[in-house]
Amino acid sequence: MTIYALIIEPLASNIRNSKDIKGINLPNRKEKCALFQHADDCSTIITEISDYDHLVKEFKRFGEVSGSKINESKTEILEIGRKKTIINQQLKDLIKENVKVLGIKFGENKIDKNWNPIVEAIAKTCKEWENRNIDIYSKVQIINTYILSKAWFVAKVIFPTQEIKRRINRALYKFIWNGPESKIKLTENITLKEIYYEIIGQRKNSITVEEKNKEIEFTNIWTKVAGIKNDIHREFLYKIIHRAVLTGEKQIDRGIRGIDPQCKYCNRQFENV
Repeated sequence: MTIYALIIEPLASNIRNSKDIKGINLPNRKEKCALFQHADDCSTIITEISDYDHLVKEFKRFGEVSGSKINESKTEILEIGRKKTIINQQLKDLIKENVKVLGIKFGENKIDKNWNPIVEAIAKTCKEWENRNIDIYSKVQIINTYILSKAWFVAKVIFPTQEIKRRINRALYKFIWNGPESKIKLTENITLKEIYYEIIGQRKNSITVEEKNKEIEFTNIWTKVAGIKNDIHREFLYKIIHRAVLTGEKQIDRGIRGIDPQCKYCNRQFENV
């Protein structure tokens, strides 16, 4: 492929230098932009219909020497801006609603065309891994290095919508916690300050967070965190999930009395803040 890239350079040079192929002018760039190449994949930009004939002529000249031919089954044209009247039927047949350039689809519904296959691939990959006995730390590594890598390249060119991000988050949440995403967020029914007071028991006869939010599987979350073998990772996640709630001796140091030293949620783990 490297050798072919060197051999095809004369074709690229002829297209760039041709006065008959106008291309487009970009800001802060002296030379016109008429051609993008990656290995044997060529994408050209022309502004006049007549440029197409000159473009085909250059490819045929190159083919006479190298033996290469245009793959007509993979040749596509995307109209940009104001559409012009096209008489050439061969040219009409090449016009498509979407074209792919370096793995990215451009044209109509480009967001859905690019992101729907990625979201489906992420959900499929998560499902393939979800039944394996993997701790949370390893799952995060899998997500960052393997699952989300499917999206980074496209995200640099076409930003996902909020709905697409929600679909991806649902798949990742289910993969991490082995269950569906919570229907109700904590902050929708109760403030973080109220959660804190309820956890440490400062309110008499207060309803617990679990009782207020029965749709959320708290037990499943604490069980998963408790299963983390690495002490540092486990403690770090506990601090995040518990919002650094004080228990045991730390509560006594701050004058909080009559509190069960055990964690109110998991009933056996101690917080070391």
